[in-house]
Amino acid sequence: MNTASDTATRLEQAWHAHAPELRRFVRRRIRDDSIVDDLVQEAFLRLHQGVWPDNVRAWLFQVVRHLLIDHVRRRHAHVPLPAELPEEPGTEREQPYAALETCLPAMLSRLPATDRESLTLAELDEVPQKRVAQTLGISLSGAKSRVQRARRRLHKVLAACCHLYTDRAGRLLEAIPKDTDSCVFFPAPPSSLLETPTQGDIMKKVTVEWRHLEVGGATCERCGDTGEEVRNAVAALNQECLPRNVWFELRDTPLSATELAQSNSLLIDGRPIEQLLPDTRVGRSDCLSCGTLVGTDAVCRTLEQDDTRYETIPARLIRDAACRAVDCCTASCGCS
Repeated sequence: MNTASDTATRLEQAWHAHAPELRRFVRRRIRDDSIVDDLVQEAFLRLHQGVWPDNVRAWLFQVVRHLLIDHVRRRHAHVPLPAELPEEPGTEREQPYAALETCLPAMLSRLPATDRESLTLAELDEVPQKRVAQTLGISLSGAKSRVQRARRRLHKVLAACCHLYTDRAGRLLEAIPKDTDSCVFFPAPPSSLLETPTQGDIMKKVTVEWRHLEVGGATCERCGDTGEEVRNAVAALNQECLPRNVWFELRDTPLSATELAQSNSLLIDGRPIEQLLPDTRVGRSDCLSCGTLVGTDAVCRTLEQDDTRYETIPARLIRDAACRAVDCCTASCGCS
């Protein structure tokens, strides 16, 4: 049972750990130091009076943000908020990075290795894209495509794992980590699953082959998004199925421009995904991204099920087909 002394000690530790950061957050929006101090102290008072949260920092930021909004509304009840709240001089570039400093390293670790390397070079190290291409050993257009795709994936991960607060122009103001259990995008597998188990540890190994166009190190957006989905599906399946002695191994098969007709396809244990799923067939549609890579008009494979056309093959269909391939359709596998 916590004593009053224990509570006071925890509160003092929280104050020293988080009060300076909270003050900077509020100070970027309000110039009056006395009001800044009042809002931060009110947040800690509520912390003292309420149930102690699991994530103290995230809880304090949420409370301070609500207090800040209430304060602005009271002071400017009849005046519309400006598009941009005032900030300290010279902080425009630093603030987004400061806001992400607690989220970014963990989120980068949830991306595929190629994305981490591209973003580290282009964004964190600020290496020119021409040098990024040279470092990665790919073409300049391939490097640009890879960085853009990695940015999109990182944004999805950040949105899933952090509360992102922006101004009306869409510029980032603050990023506050969500609870660990809420961060469900690109689930990081347990340490025991980071390496493929030995054959002696499993009864069945199933190959999931992702076939996609690749020109100068770049793939089309449609294929790239399918690759993102298949990585998620395989990671989830391995967490669920390894206890049943089944392991899914992802194989990445790049295709040349002459093999475009086979691009954006998946084989599970050598069987096309469309053969494993009921009422599913292959279709085709124009693909501007493929056309850009091959230098002419191009079409890319789609997957059609009932009345729905999938340009990107979703993880739920991949998992469904994989479960059917090894005859383990249970609720945990997600088979329909």
